[in-house]
Amino acid sequence: MMKILVYILVPAISFVATLAACLALTGNLNPEALKRLIAPQPAEEPAVEQPQGEVEALVQTLQRREEDLNKREAQIREQEERAKKERADLEALRTELQTIQKQIGDALKGEDADQQERVMDVATSLAKMKPISAAGILSAWTPEETAKVLRQVKDKERGKILDAMPPEKAAAVLTALQSPKL
Repeated sequence: MMKILVYILVPAISFVATLAACLALTGNLNPEALKRLIAPQPAEEPAVEQPQGEVEALVQTLQRREEDLNKREAQIREQEERAKKERADLEALRTELQTIQKQIGDALKGEDADQQERVMDVATSLAKMKPISAAGILSAWTPEETAKVLRQVKDKERGKILDAMPPEKAAAVLTALQSPKL
């Protein structure tokens, strides 16, 4: 057992002696250095000191940026509200425009039906007249108006009326009859 104790104590004593020699050579063999060596204290972080003026400048810069951001947010909210109102106004105008278009369409359909009925009445009246009298009346009209009415007359009566017209006028009416209906 003694051998084991010698094997353990000799290296430990050698280590302590070597450590004491190193401390003595470096000048750290004093009570304070031994306390620090035995019970090391946590290292203090050096305080970073900024000049007071820099901190205040940073605070002011941050406050200005925050004010700018608040102003921008307020402007964006105002713009969004304005855009929302304008969208609602546009939608109301679109609805009103559609209503007006529908009314105009209905009025045009009614007017077209009335116009077509009047043309039919004139065509019926012309068909009952003598061809020479009908041709005399239609000679004063434009070829397009004449063609519009003659389209409603039966082919046989139309031919008699055109035969009673002057040739130049009949040619113009026939040309208008060939063009598509409007």
